[in-house]
Amino acid sequence: RALRAFAPTASDVTVDGDRVRRALLRPPDAVLVDVGPAPGGVDLIVSSSAPLSSPAAVEADVARWLGLADDLSEFHARAASDPPMAPLLALARGLHQVRFPSLAEAAVYFALTQRSTTWYARARKRRLAAAVGTAVVADGVTYPAFPSLATVAAMSVEEMVAFAGNRQRAERVLAVARGVAALDEEWLRTAPYDEARRALLAISGVGPFTAHGLL
Repeated sequence: RALRAFAPTASDVTVDGDRVRRALLRPPDAVLVDVGPAPGGVDLIVSSSAPLSSPAAVEADVARWLGLADDLSEFHARAASDPPMAPLLALARGLHQVRFPSLAEAAVYFALTQRSTTWYARARKRRLAAAVGTAVVADGVTYPAFPSLATVAAMSVEEMVAFAGNRQRAERVLAVARGVAALDEEWLRTAPYDEARRALLAISGVGPFTAHGLL
């Protein structure tokens, strides 16, 4: 239900009962991941056109995307003892934080939402993925994998205008992509929150909303 309701990526996934499919970039190609429940855990099926160089890396990508490694025990304990939250917890227990599958997709989406709407940002992001990213076709459905930050950062302003809608937004998207690409992604995940926030806010085109969204 969370994936269906997460508007920025809803059109990039297929939800079939209790299983979900989407493409993830795994250079030099993309892979299709099919995720669903299994007794005591999660079932993951990966389809690839070539042998996987690092199956563990794909597992990590999926875990980060769906928040599977998040420890919810403290949240559940606090919510259960809070009368207004307790009834909601009964409905949402087991829900993990749905995220963008990659830092690149999140950075570009938030840059596209500035002075725009969620609908347009989602459509523009999807067009960019279809044109510049790598797609996987399965059962007649095309799943676009969003390109890397390096690929987006290498585009010219003129190329980006076709997806951003105007030159000003194109320049902002590229500035954000290049600025985030210059940071170490693992450092962003592990650095003290305030330090990571300052590093993001120092990037041209990144304001408090985008920095908070990425963090």
